[in-house]
Amino acid sequence: MNHKIYTGLVLRKYPLREADDIVSFWSWEEGKVRLLARSVRKQTSKLKAILAPAAWMQLYAVPSGQMAVVTSASIIKNYPKIPSSLESTSVLFSVLEMVSKATGDDQPNEKISLLLQDSLAFLDEHDEAQKHLDFYIIFIRELMSALGFRFDLSSCSKCGKGDFSGSRPYLDRYGFSVICQPCTKYFPAVEKIDLQVWEYLNKLEIEKGFQQANTADKSTKLKTSQALSRYFQFVIEREIKSQKFLEQNLAL
Repeated sequence: MNHKIYTGLVLRKYPLREADDIVSFWSWEEGKVRLLARSVRKQTSKLKAILAPAAWMQLYAVPSGQMAVVTSASIIKNYPKIPSSLESTSVLFSVLEMVSKATGDDQPNEKISLLLQDSLAFLDEHDEAQKHLDFYIIFIRELMSALGFRFDLSSCSKCGKGDFSGSRPYLDRYGFSVICQPCTKYFPAVEKIDLQVWEYLNKLEIEKGFQQANTADKSTKLKTSQALSRYFQFVIEREIKSQKFLEQNLAL
């Protein structure tokens, strides 16, 4: 029997029939995959306790019809502090849902794999709400960057203006670039943002990961997280409506 090995973490589970689950799993080898875990909701199942989101693991599966079946699993690294914190668990589920929505099946992405590993480590170490807000902002930016959506916020992407003192800049939702007010007429989807949000986004140093300096007040960070969330939702909805997405899914 030919086993396949998947290394990563559980994104989410969907109940199927009386005791089975469909497991959406982010794997280092193949990106997001969907696997069948039979009888996993029975009290006697050895997989029940293992298939939890707060762990980096290996799954072993065998081909079976349309979906491979999980035969066994082993924990590589556990993150026990996350389940004990309601706040950390909530944040983890939120970011896993983002990855689930933003990625297609069978599309490996090393940057996302590393981002998820770093996320588990950070949330296991920090349970403070303020740290989680910083984490959420950086996570969205790094996830979008890993998916190929680059951010250009240093100056107006049309005319090159970089001084927005005395006026509020705009964001181009299609490219998440900054636009000055006179140039908004050239862009079909723009959103006005606070100057403080633009300055904060400009200061974020993505390459330093989640351990960045606290460079803004809570109000600015909340507005920043909301702006990034709206951009993320806009991108996801646009991708879902795209001809490429429809063709891929109609072919299934």
